Amino acid sequence: MQSTIDWASSLLLNAARLRISRRRRRHRCVPLPWPGLVHGDLDPGTSKHHLTSLKHAYLKLRYLADMGCKFVGHGLKKDFRMANIVIPPTQVLYT
Repeated sequence: MQSTIDWASSLLLNAARLRISRRRRRHRCVPLPWPGLVHGDLDPGTSKHHLTSLKHAYLKLRYLADMGCKFVGHGLKKDFRMANIVIPPTQVLYT
């Protein structure tokens, strides 16, 4: 019969072995510029998704900003810069 101390020490030893083997593994992650997009997704004629124009998206963002909505997320500064829109810092919450 195994004692509690033997059981605990074998558990810790197995955990240490697992940690070491995980460190030795090489992970290969290939980031894609637009994950999830497939050919034809951005073509209005063949896309099964609803597409909107840049002008419509800009006007919607401008309206939400003017109404005082708060924008929550990460990377918003870059997104707003790409859309050429300035949102007051009090309306942006970074996660």
